[in-house]
Amino acid sequence: MCFCIDRPFTFVEGEGFRELVKHFISIGSTYGQVNVDDVLPCRTTISRHMDGVVEVEKARLLKELDNVHQFGITTDLWSHDSTGHSYITVTAQYITEWEVKSKILATRVLDERHTAENVKVTVNAILEEFHAERPNNVFVTDNASNMRAAFREKTWIGCACHNLNLVLSHSFERQHSDDDIPGMPDEVLKLVDVCKDIVTIGKRSKLNAKLEKTLKQCDSTRWNSVLTTLQSVASNIDNLCTLSSDMSVSKNILRHLADLNEILLREVIDVLLPFDTATRCLSADKSVTMHLILPTRHKLFRGLQVLATDSAVISQMKTCVAKQREKYFPISDLHRTAVLLDPRLKDNVTLLEADDRRAATESQHRLVESVEEEPHSSQTAGQSHSSQGTSDEQEPAQKKRKEDDGFFSDFYTTASAATVNEVNTR
Repeated sequence: MCFCIDRPFTFVEGEGFRELVKHFISIGSTYGQVNVDDVLPCRTTISRHMDGVVEVEKARLLKELDNVHQFGITTDLWSHDSTGHSYITVTAQYITEWEVKSKILATRVLDERHTAENVKVTVNAILEEFHAERPNNVFVTDNASNMRAAFREKTWIGCACHNLNLVLSHSFERQHSDDDIPGMPDEVLKLVDVCKDIVTIGKRSKLNAKLEKTLKQCDSTRWNSVLTTLQSVASNIDNLCTLSSDMSVSKNILRHLADLNEILLREVIDVLLPFDTATRCLSADKSVTMHLILPTRHKLFRGLQVLATDSAVISQMKTCVAKQREKYFPISDLHRTAVLLDPRLKDNVTLLEADDRRAATESQHRLVESVEEEPHSSQTAGQSHSSQGTSDEQEPAQKKRKEDDGFFSDFYTTASAATVNEVNTR
């Protein structure tokens, strides 16, 4: 079955595949020999059918979006490796009936120059097409200058995961434009180079196929890829030493293994691990993570504090990464306001000092007033009043325990029992 050739062998155990096979067998047993041309439609029929499916689904989505007061809009640019075409994708996040929804509105070709104006025009056209244009939308993109400029007249927030990636990518640069930021120690940079070389040789000499856990090379398009490379080498050191004793294996890998500082390797991994955990905790499109940005910043700060037991190399590495965190991982009033909305975090004075708490509270008031005073249409306003009686009776679904519950647990406090309306009280 040629369509399975690029799938894992476990594909044949999948429930969907087995149901498909059972259906084919049932057809054969019921009707006997069947002419495949009588069963499979031509491409024109399939295309027309898909057009109909798209129209039905789009109409259903438009009806749902019409009832939403505000959206979180994420957008990104990417290029197809084979065709070279550039594309832009726009996704809308919103809350309805206690559930966070994430819908990809459109992916469109954008082969024109990726100027701020072209990005803005394309995104606005998609939002208008899907009735998702709102004055209070919040836009989340990467930190490219054209993206920031495209939404400078809107409420814009840089993607926290992109920011974390920027912190590490700039930390591992060999030359820093900012003289105030200490560079990564040469010992760490050499360690990374040695690990990269080991991965390259392991792949070329076919050693990778003999390892239970494969070696993984750094990839600039993949977040935390330096950590992934270091971890893949660390987990394979013993096996690599054993396998490289084979006469058919290049002796270069033995030389690189001899150059590898295993103690430093594991220390560097320990410094980088919190960034990987934070990235996975914040990478979500169907759960809210805005309130975790500020705790992430504090969590990383704790992990980057220099300890008396740290070597000079690790101390310099921590200082370098900490400075990059200050530069590339900013916090806004929206992040602080989101902390106020989490009962587990709002009373943590470490996260919100007095001045920040006051600014966040004022921001919260403004957000509430914008919801009360600026319904996007009379239709929505009427629907929200008519459905208020039923929405109050609904209960949010019970949340499952997530990874961030452990990662951020030391920031959680017992929520205070408020005796006044904390939102409307000035």
